[in-house]
Amino acid sequence: MNTTALLKTVASFSITTFLVACGGSSNNNTDGSLIDGRPSGSSPSAPNDNLTFQAGTFVNSDTFKNQCESPRTGPDRFNNNQPFPDVQGSVAAENFYLRSWTNELYLWYDEVEDQDPNLFSTADYFELLKTNELTPAQRPKDNFHFSENTEQYLTRTTAGVTFGYGMSLRSTSNSPPREFRVIDVIPNSPAATAGIQRGMLITAIDGEDFINGGNLDVLNAGLSPRAVGESHVFSMQRFGETTSTNFTMSSANVVSTPVKDTRVVSTPTGDVGYIHFNAHTRPSEAALVNAFEQLEAEGVNDLVLDLRYNGGGLLAVAGEAGYMIAGAAATGGETFYQLVFNDKHTERDPVTGNPLTPTPFFSRSLGFSDALPANRQLPTLNLNRVYILSTERTCSASEAIINGLRGIDIEVVLIGGTTCGKPYGFYPQDNCGTTYFTVQFSGANAKGFGEYPDGFSPSNMPNPRGVTVNGCWVEDDLSRLLGDPEEGMFAAALSHRATGGQCPPIPQQNSKPSVASGLQKTRGGQDIFLTEYPELNNTIMLPPQ
Repeated sequence: MNTTALLKTVASFSITTFLVACGGSSNNNTDGSLIDGRPSGSSPSAPNDNLTFQAGTFVNSDTFKNQCESPRTGPDRFNNNQPFPDVQGSVAAENFYLRSWTNELYLWYDEVEDQDPNLFSTADYFELLKTNELTPAQRPKDNFHFSENTEQYLTRTTAGVTFGYGMSLRSTSNSPPREFRVIDVIPNSPAATAGIQRGMLITAIDGEDFINGGNLDVLNAGLSPRAVGESHVFSMQRFGETTSTNFTMSSANVVSTPVKDTRVVSTPTGDVGYIHFNAHTRPSEAALVNAFEQLEAEGVNDLVLDLRYNGGGLLAVAGEAGYMIAGAAATGGETFYQLVFNDKHTERDPVTGNPLTPTPFFSRSLGFSDALPANRQLPTLNLNRVYILSTERTCSASEAIINGLRGIDIEVVLIGGTTCGKPYGFYPQDNCGTTYFTVQFSGANAKGFGEYPDGFSPSNMPNPRGVTVNGCWVEDDLSRLLGDPEEGMFAAALSHRATGGQCPPIPQQNSKPSVASGLQKTRGGQDIFLTEYPELNNTIMLPPQ
């Protein structure tokens, strides 16, 4: 777990065009994020003594690469047990590398204030290497700037393994009276085994009052265990109940489930498929293909794709999903995503060196994991419409599905809330054991549209923030399990389909989205993903009172 931030400072961020939005393909680098199985750029460098800062003057980043204050030693298990490329260096060398790398590849490099790398720690310096400009809705233009321990990143993206309980929480208040509810649980995780379910409210941890209590050491220790095998007792109330039940959980390495549910709902006007898709990771490719194969065999007439908590990932997987929704006739020869880098790189991808050609809708598998070989023909539903369930956690590669399909005139009906607004991506970059993620490109669809920095909003949403898309604003319904046809968003999609496009009425008391419907930072709301979404800081710490 990343342990560097308090709960109140958790950032809402997400592409992961890995060619992120988010991609990464070992060897062929189809989506761009990984080369030979590790973050791009890992050649060794000789120590450099020229670490004098001169504002506006930048040396090639390779001059400083892999010059580490604390070089890694031993074999690199993610690179065929080859030695690490690190050599003895310094904090200054690591910072000068980040400065030059940012100037070369950052999409808004000319909006970064040039500051002396010798004056900061590496973590603090990296936080300065981004724009401070705002979107049209007056949100931070770059809300997607972060770093992660390289070993943790590679473990998560190659094997889908993360650390924690396997549950995601939503906070509408992180100070007394606190309200933390479970919004999702990973199958076979400690939370699932203990019986934790969506909608449950935390009332106590290890006997300490969670809602109004002040023993933050105990509460934070339970929220953010520091080692595998830590056992904590959570007192929880089921949704709509007033009595608490105790659940004991031990932290563990949790294997995420990117596709959690695939089902068919029969209606008078035909069968409707449902897929709950949570992350565009490497293992997700095989799981997603299996889900579409099941729905293809069932002959569904429509699809509800639940992306409400999908923070992004591999852009190539998004391109595969777009093909499997729309089919060969609609996608053949069409652009799914066109990369646009900064004005220093107008003809070639600066990381791969490849010409800047459009990313297609992929009709064949790319082989991101051993579970699915490359070049296998993908199934397809051949639909001209798709229902997508969304919240502000619908981000990056998930938004690329929305935008890519709209670019070829597939009707997207958005049910839920405004998406996060990330038409940007990056190539994860390792240096000295930390992988850095900084916005390096934007993306446009086949019509050349890619300007949605404030997200996509359902068309009937009061005061929509983002680009409006046909659909219905519906709050996330924590009273029912995901995949239940009576759960608020899913039910609204089925009703919209059955009634020829009518949305359910918006309750008067909810004339605008509540904190619980998204990351409403100005009102204190947070979505907290304890294991699956490291783009949010996985360490959940209550702020001092």
